Amino acid sequence: MKLKLLLMIPALLSGFAFAGGTPEFVALPEGYNKQINYMSQNRIGQEQFAKMYARQNLLQAIADGNPVPEGSTIVMEVYEPKRDRDNNVIKGSGGSYLIDHKKAIAVMEYRNEWPAAMPANERAGNWGFALYGTDGKPKANDLDCAACHWQLRRVNYLFTTVPMKNHIASSH
Repeated sequence: MKLKLLLMIPALLSGFAFAGGTPEFVALPEGYNKQINYMSQNRIGQEQFAKMYARQNLLQAIADGNPVPEGSTIVMEVYEPKRDRDNNVIKGSGGSYLIDHKKAIAVMEYRNEWPAAMPANERAGNWGFALYGTDGKPKANDLDCAACHWQLRRVNYLFTTVPMKNHIASSH
């Protein structure tokens, strides 16, 4: 009986875990939406629209091929698109999804060193991840952020390296 109970505990606790992120280490930055919105577009492979935010010093470092500054964050607002009566996504004249409502806020944070308690499998290089609801509270995430970003180690683990560089080039 005790063994059966011990085997059930991990299954019960898994409902409380935040798969694909560690909000206990990666905080939602206050005022992130006052940073530079360097990209807004449909998310590839998902019926969502995303707005990406970062500080100028991170964008410039990426554009110049310099190391990522300590404490840098990238924030992605995730939006649910509007749908028609047949549940098809409605697109604007440029092909971008029309926004219905904000669904979540994803955060990446860069640190040269993470606390030992931060699981290594929850990081891609020195980037940590977390997902938040629109209320700013941690939100469960079915995606494994670190696993997807790990594949991009040659470009600082970032999907948006080119848009970052393009933003800097267009602002000069």
